[in-house]
Formats: sequence, structure tokens, C-alpha cells
Amino acid sequence: MKKLDFKKELKECYSAKEDEFSVVEVPENKFITIEGSGHPKEPEYQKAIEILYNVAYTIKMKKDLTKEGYFEYVVPPLECLYWFLNNSKNFGWRLMLLQPEFVTEETLEKAKELVKTKKSLDTSKVKLETFNEGKAIQTLHIGAYDKVGDTCKKLEQYIKDNGLEENGSWHEIYLSDPRKTAEDKLKTIVRRPVK
Repeated sequence: MKKLDFKKELKECYSAKEDEFSVVEVPENKFITIEGSGHPKEPEYQKAIEILYNVAYTIKMKKDLTKEGYFEYVVPPLECLYWFLNNSKNFGWRLMLLQPEFVTEETLEKAKELVKTKKSLDTSKVKLETFNEGKAIQTLHIGAYDKVGDTCKKLEQYIKDNGLEENGSWHEIYLSDPRKTAEDKLKTIVRRPVK
């Protein structure tokens, strides 16, 4: 049986080209999320990624956590919303992993308990949330995560030049695995909701 791959199913949302800006209509989707603040290189952010992936793979691998409707799927790329705190010196973030429709609060709670028990990880901040981003502009950044800000500035300028208004948090989607990809080849979709 074929596995559902969100990157193919929602191709418009998970593909972009470098130095091109495209308008996308992002549908309502369900995510498991974990929120925090500070720099992505800090331990809190890295620990949050570990927790989120452990919960996501527990949901995927432990089919008996789901009462009905389970199907095989590929765990999608990590996503993150960012916003500035304290006069732009620090920022908040919400890490996110898209989930199949069959994932319920009950499924999530069972997965969180398993991860907490087996891996001794604090899963208390993991939530199941629905997002409806709607109209957004996105582009592709290729290169180090430290340079994503340059692409954000270009996207911000494009939004201004086209008479649009920002309408939500900065959104990054990490298409590459940094453990297996050279820094200068990392692919990140940069998105901003607009109105």
C-alpha cells in the first residue's frame, strides 16, 4: 500500500524556487507543535526538535494508538513559526509537524505518555493545533540557516512592492536534513501570510 506523502499531496505548499516569489493558498491543517523562545542554536530549541520528532514517530509507528482511520504516511518536514520579542532582540518560535487527519487529542496524549516513559523526555508542551494560514507569499532559500534573514528581507520587500500587508508570523519549512546535507545546500522555504 502506498504511503501518503504530504510534500506530494500539498505540492504547492512544499515547493518553491530560489529568487522567485509565489502566491500560495495554504489550506487548514493539523499539526503537533511545541513553543519556546530564544535562538535556534540554543539547547531549548534543539531539545524541542527531539521531543517533537519522538512524539511524531511514536504516532506513526504505534498504529494501535489510533482508534480508527490509520493509514501509512511519511513524516513531513519540520516547520517553524517565528515572531520577535523584546524590541526585536529575541524571538519566540513554534516548531510544527503536519499530522494526518486521524490524529486526535487522545492519540497525541497516548504518544506523549509513551515518549515520556520510554525516553524520559518532557512532552508536556506538545499540543495538537489547527492552523489556517490562507494566502501567503513564499520563496526558497538555499544555504546556511544563519543567512535565511537575507531571504526574509527580499520577501518583505516583495510584499511591500506589491501593495500587500503581512498577516501572520514568519514561517520556515526545512526541506533538508542538516545531518546529511552540506550547509551551503540546505533548502528552506520562507513564507509570510499576507492580505
